[in-house]
Amino acid sequence: MVLLSASSAWAADEGNGLDGKAIGTLTGTVLICLVIYALYLYLKPLIFDRTSGLKWAALLLLAIGIVKIALVPLFPGLGIDVGSYEAWAMRLVDVGPAGTYRPGYFLDYPPGYLYALWAAGSLARALGATGDAMRLIVEGPALFADFVLGLLLFAMVRRNVRDPRLAWIGMLLFALNPALLFDTLAWGQSDSVPALLMLLSMAMVLDEEFELGWALAAMAALVKPQALMFLPVLGWWTLLRGRIAQWVASAIVFLTVGFLLILPFQLGESSWTWIFS
Repeated sequence: MVLLSASSAWAADEGNGLDGKAIGTLTGTVLICLVIYALYLYLKPLIFDRTSGLKWAALLLLAIGIVKIALVPLFPGLGIDVGSYEAWAMRLVDVGPAGTYRPGYFLDYPPGYLYALWAAGSLARALGATGDAMRLIVEGPALFADFVLGLLLFAMVRRNVRDPRLAWIGMLLFALNPALLFDTLAWGQSDSVPALLMLLSMAMVLDEEFELGWALAAMAALVKPQALMFLPVLGWWTLLRGRIAQWVASAIVFLTVGFLLILPFQLGESSWTWIFS
């Protein structure tokens, strides 16, 4: 969805001055490409193995996802959060990242998840979506993250356990978990997105792709601060398994990705203190 809004966002930036839309579109594209590349690296051994069952797992998760999408209008969601997501999505479309954090405006999320909301808002504006359609689009990133998380869990079990049936069991225990269904479907929350980034970060570090793992960790921490609790575990494993050069490179990548993610929003601020407050 970030790519879908790229051309319109870039054009708006050219016409409206320094609103951060062009830089934000470029940054968002880089971030989503990092996620796609990490997924490809981890799924690659199963993609080219016809007996892995990955294709059928993806089809089953897709069917579950379609049912969840169809059920979204039956659940009102947590009104204050769903309403905030919709308002933030359209604010990003209207004023761009640089104008989003302003004194007096309620926005208590760090900027990571705002990229997804911005893409959703751009799509909603293009389609003229309102009501249930608007809500479905805004909840789309979390629903899609549910799908990818299920596929990633299937791959993690399939790659590390001999019995392929356990991969199916593990995937379905997640995809049909009542707590997950309540959180994403009934409540309309975004927790699947940072969970996906954290789990994928862990998968990369376990595969000794330390730099890519820490890039994803930076994204997770700036989607929801709860991901910061995961960093000490990731750091300890990196110290145990990585080399000194990888420690340094991982730290540089972590800080660089964090800086780039924040940059489009920083353009409208006079100091860096806003990200902490």
